[in-house]
Amino acid sequence: MNPIIDTIIEDQRWEGCCDSYALANAAVKAVLSNIETSWTGEVEISFLFCDDEKIRDLNAIWNDKDYATNVLSFPAAPNKIKTPVTLLGDVILAFDTISKEALEQDKTISSHAAHMLVHGVLHLFGYDHVNDIDADRMESVETRVLHTMGIADPWVSIDSSRS
Repeated sequence: MNPIIDTIIEDQRWEGCCDSYALANAAVKAVLSNIETSWTGEVEISFLFCDDEKIRDLNAIWNDKDYATNVLSFPAAPNKIKTPVTLLGDVILAFDTISKEALEQDKTISSHAAHMLVHGVLHLFGYDHVNDIDADRMESVETRVLHTMGIADPWVSIDSSRS
């Protein structure tokens, strides 16, 4: 399955730290090769690389949360009609929050962005972290997917920074 990847770079600072399209494409392919899914046709995912102001606005409008976050995912409504391409949804990343977190966690912006891309794509496939069991499951899948992308376990540095 070859995913269709649409990317919009709204904040030009993303271009200075990574190839956003390549990173999004790699994240989607890594997720697809590491999860079980019933999708049989092509899938399309749109990515928006923006700043904290934009993601805060979206979070306030759609989630009633008036603050910036690192990543938002908006799954598309289930498609009841068989089509050759299924739109899975949108994933939005905020440069300010991701770069701040990367610095705090002693990571590159690119590797932390990859983690947030994987996280966002997993949400589109129904993964969540609303309780401890779901969170553990999602973190385990994230770790496995990121390992296939050559990125270290993101939870190790986060856990050690909490000590």
